[in-house]
Amino acid sequence: MLHTENGSVPCFVETRHPHLNGTTLPLTREMLHERVWAELVYTLAKSWGLSGRGLAKACKRAGVPVPPRGYWARVQNGQRPRWTVLREASHPVEILVNLPREVTEASLSCLPSALGDS
Repeated sequence: MLHTENGSVPCFVETRHPHLNGTTLPLTREMLHERVWAELVYTLAKSWGLSGRGLAKACKRAGVPVPPRGYWARVQNGQRPRWTVLREASHPVEILVNLPREVTEASLSCLPSALGDS
């Protein structure tokens, strides 16, 4: 069993089953929080080969808040609603997004820069 420096067991949040010849995208909670609040959950999920509900469930398991109902309507109407702050996790969380091989190279090439790994 894997333990962290402080002795706690990390929580693994994995989306989908690993795909043959697919890609696994490891994310931190901060990266996922930034992505979920930067674009529609449905749009982000579709680009990763997931359902919107599946991504929302993964966010819930990882303790990452998602925009509430009406958030994007407010943004479209020129308002600047606040993001929900990402609270510190009570235990380490590792998020693995298993991308199917249908996800194009173009989709993958934009991920590191969008996630702040440049």
